Amino acid sequence: MRRISRLRSLALAAVLPVVLCACGGPEGGAADDSAEAVLVTAEVLRENVDILYGLASIERYNPPRASRLFAYAYVALYEGWVRGVPGLETLVGRLNGLDALPEPEAGVAYDWPTVALTAELGVVSLILEGAQPFSLFELETFVERQIEARREAGVGGGVVERSQQYGEALAEALSAWADADRYAERWDLNEYEPGRTEGSWVPTADYGMSIPLNQVTQMVQLFEEDDWREVRESDELRSEWLSDRMLLTARPSTITNPNTALEPGWRHLRPFVLSSVAEVAPPGPYPYATDPESDFYRDAYEVYRVSKELTGFDFATGHYWADLPAQTGTPAGHWLKIAMATVEQNEVAFPQALQALTLTAVAFADAFIACWDTKYGTDVVRPVTYIREQIDPTWVPVIVTPPFPEYTAGHSVQSFAAAQTLTGLFGDLGFTDDTHVTRYGFPARTYGSFLEAAQEASDSRLYGGIHYPKGLADGDRQGARIGELVVERLR
Repeated sequence: MRRISRLRSLALAAVLPVVLCACGGPEGGAADDSAEAVLVTAEVLRENVDILYGLASIERYNPPRASRLFAYAYVALYEGWVRGVPGLETLVGRLNGLDALPEPEAGVAYDWPTVALTAELGVVSLILEGAQPFSLFELETFVERQIEARREAGVGGGVVERSQQYGEALAEALSAWADADRYAERWDLNEYEPGRTEGSWVPTADYGMSIPLNQVTQMVQLFEEDDWREVRESDELRSEWLSDRMLLTARPSTITNPNTALEPGWRHLRPFVLSSVAEVAPPGPYPYATDPESDFYRDAYEVYRVSKELTGFDFATGHYWADLPAQTGTPAGHWLKIAMATVEQNEVAFPQALQALTLTAVAFADAFIACWDTKYGTDVVRPVTYIREQIDPTWVPVIVTPPFPEYTAGHSVQSFAAAQTLTGLFGDLGFTDDTHVTRYGFPARTYGSFLEAAQEASDSRLYGGIHYPKGLADGDRQGARIGELVVERLR
């Protein structure tokens, strides 16, 4: 069994001074004197991350859909700002299908924060078309407040209006680019039927419940090692515990039919950076077998064995990284929060901060496309099904199994894609993750590197009982390769 090292306190060194963004830019013309002195701080990026994270939760977005929202939002924010931030280059010609964008008028002033926020709002409005009327309210209010702050700080009215118009033009072009990624077509794909062959995925649970995550954290606090030993030794206590655990960890979902696989058509979306998903394809799962001497059986038995030896830390880790839809911003949102925390705690310069958020968002968007292609291409049965059929018919995993095939592990692919991207940009920076502290009561966790955190996120799915070790290990490598390619092609 793979084990990750326990959390440790780290002194977070300030590696770069905070560099703030002024209004003028090398390609957008000179700014007027009053606007040129106006600065934008990293707090704008922090609030932006928090709002998008909340949007994914409010709209009950599943992880792939959340990753798409974040990626397009940050490409829009980046492209709106790029001409006003020395050292950054446009992603036009480097993201698949993004061949051209409107150019700003030469020789006139633009307020690039206004351009960027206007472009982002326009693209997010398209992504959320048909959403609840209140969903966009916070982002709209945020953008209006920021633009008004620009006026109050001295940016001329004509510059603001011109910047809004250019931001809207960028949003229109970027929205057309987003529309061409085949997202709409995937709703009509009925190509997948569960349980087609022996060893293929079948539905495993009812996903109709939505339980506040703070109730889960209360259970985590009760799950001390000594108490758990007592539970294991008592059939009555164990039965009561399993019943409560299933209630509190029932995974909420936007799907209404528990027999429906989640997003089988996601594999057909256009990647952002990958030339094709084939360039990051993993070696494949073990051949399905029920022989106790087979690799498949041994892998499944390892899941079963680990579940019997969980410590309080393991149990908490399974829930810490669960990032359930409708309760959180999903795993993708969690890694955006990690990227932002790293920026703040290490005083990363504004251009690098904007680049880090954008490349991280693009990396996990491609990670979900590649992972979903692997999942539905290999169609591997989940541990809960196999273990109940071959090992122990009464076995219950810590985390309710999500509704799609096992191989490779989504958390592994996405976490290592994000972590490898951040490592490629910053190296082995330490950080403290406080994503779930305020709202859900989990203690903050401190890591020495992004890859250490990604390994823990991957291990959490073994503790949760929903992935085999091979699906995790191959997912780790698949995700890391995606992160390497994102940095290589976009940095």
